[in-house]
Amino acid sequence: MNMRHAIAIVGVLFVITHQAAFADPPQGSAIERYAASFAKELSLGGLSLPSIEGSTLDAVETLELQNKTKGTLCWLKNDKGRCGYILFAGDPESPNLLAFSSSVGSLPFAPQLVVTDTKQTVVRRIAGFSFITGVPLVSAQKVSLGTKPVDLTEGPCSAAAVLNYLQYVKGMHFFGHMGYYASPAYVNATPALHPPAERQAMEDRYSKAIAKAKEGGWKPFSEEVKDVLAKENIDPRSGKTPEELAALAEKARELGRPIRRARLLNPVTPQERFELLFSEITEMERVSARDTSRGMRDALLLQEDYFDTSKTLEQNIVAFCETRGLKADVKKSTFAEAAKSLSPCIISYEGKLAGVLLGYVEIDGVDFGFVYFPVNGHPVRMSLAAKLRGLGAKQEPTGVPPATSKDANEEEVRVMVQRVKAMEEKLIVTEDQVSSFPNALENGVHLVRCSTLAHWQVISIGKIVPQKLGTEKLGIN
Repeated sequence: MNMRHAIAIVGVLFVITHQAAFADPPQGSAIERYAASFAKELSLGGLSLPSIEGSTLDAVETLELQNKTKGTLCWLKNDKGRCGYILFAGDPESPNLLAFSSSVGSLPFAPQLVVTDTKQTVVRRIAGFSFITGVPLVSAQKVSLGTKPVDLTEGPCSAAAVLNYLQYVKGMHFFGHMGYYASPAYVNATPALHPPAERQAMEDRYSKAIAKAKEGGWKPFSEEVKDVLAKENIDPRSGKTPEELAALAEKARELGRPIRRARLLNPVTPQERFELLFSEITEMERVSARDTSRGMRDALLLQEDYFDTSKTLEQNIVAFCETRGLKADVKKSTFAEAAKSLSPCIISYEGKLAGVLLGYVEIDGVDFGFVYFPVNGHPVRMSLAAKLRGLGAKQEPTGVPPATSKDANEEEVRVMVQRVKAMEEKLIVTEDQVSSFPNALENGVHLVRCSTLAHWQVISIGKIVPQKLGTEKLGIN
């Protein structure tokens, strides 16, 4: 054997050995034993994750964390495929557990973890469990706005998740979809929802406010936008193809955007603000793709219309709330300074990464946070027919059944109904998943050791109070 062949063989042996150490550990290794026992120990400790129970080691990677610390990433698998991961530092015989989840996507947050607490984490005692349910898990995906592709980023997605939670659970009014009808502010601003005598008094105040505004050249929003479009020689209905119609609709929306924002900040009446919110979300629905979920559409609205990339996330949230007639107490602190009662709130790293903090759990005396990262989320897509079935709607068999009558009108109606049902099977409905335990851990929620996030920023939305606008500003009582 000559020297060249010997070097080649040694090189092959090195490659095989290197891959075996980091991709396919030998059976019975400490890492394999740790991975195989992890889910069982969690369950015995009181934190059951059914999706990884009975799992075994699939592959191993080495990650570089902050301060050049090495982390060992163990991917888990079951009979259906890859089902989760464990990330730890140190030796597998005495692991320093850093993060774990049933999610199988990328881990963009992992390189930004700082290992300061080297306490070995043995899963023997689970305590202090708290988890916020009902938070929309808004996914950071590629969407479209008119004919323009847009990559949703984690900051707007995280903000949309928290704001939607406040809207639907706490009765706020941030977005113009159906949930805002239940907000106290909408009820208070809508004359039709008041007793007759009170309703008449409100309508009189609104009429006086509008008459006074008209003296200064005020006109309804739709008329002002129509004048601007005419000046620019744009007719949103003149497109010949779906692409042309989409481009014109987005152009019209862009021209109307500054007009709407100025009016949202200073509406003539409180009712005008809610009419503007409804038209805003209606236009966004018109120019965004049909397979965009409600939360993703709200994130798109924030990213494209309200969030200034030259400002911080908390500054953008404050400015957005002002357009809703709300003064929000938005606070920023480090993760190490934040109180546990702040969830759900947004966590951010240097404005590049963001997620939603949903709760905490104590594992062997060490605090872990439930954090949702939008880049790992995915919405639920189903046919409209499946959605209706899930809501308990009565479903008829698909296809056209044989006629039971010779009546021509009855036959026409029967065929039309079947065509509608066939369309329901083809029409896709996209919805945000919502936080629930333990299912959310399969959709982008990770358990992360709190000490590793100590340098991350926590953005919490505290007290929110209405600002005096509309008829109150005009002094009309």
